[in-house]
Amino acid sequence: MRLGRLILVVIPLLAAGCSKNTAVISPVADSNARPDLVIKNIDYTILPSVVQGYPSGVLVAGPTAAFTLRIGNVGKAPLTSPFYISNSRSERDFDDGYCSTTTLVNASPETRTIPAGGSIDLKLDMSFADSVSRIFFIINTNDRFDKGVPLPAIPELNYDNNSYILDMKW
Repeated sequence: MRLGRLILVVIPLLAAGCSKNTAVISPVADSNARPDLVIKNIDYTILPSVVQGYPSGVLVAGPTAAFTLRIGNVGKAPLTSPFYISNSRSERDFDDGYCSTTTLVNASPETRTIPAGGSIDLKLDMSFADSVSRIFFIINTNDRFDKGVPLPAIPELNYDNNSYILDMKW
């Protein structure tokens, strides 16, 4: 596949929960043959927050949840490279538009490829400072929340459908 010249596009992202100006490098030619990732659904289970410790016997950690994110590819090409999920972890993160966690989610060969029209389930365990009422998740394919270390950019058909707000019920 031969690509034409590259264009640097700056996109302001104003999604509920996390916001930042974004630079995306997009190839001009064949722009319709790209993946397009969406978070279709998130299920979660609240995990026990009390663990055995020493010397007091019991340490109480913050609330912890196990998440299963169903990531779908609604684009016209398969996704064949790893990507990151960024998310908020407290009410303050959410209100300040800050994604305090970024995780590489599909590095293993069995989850690396998402065919066009297909989906995968990804599992994340996470603890929180408090019982948050909502969490902002975003598929971070265009280096939105790099925290000073550039993340790989993955060309997609649409970056505006990469976010999901999960209402938590503790």
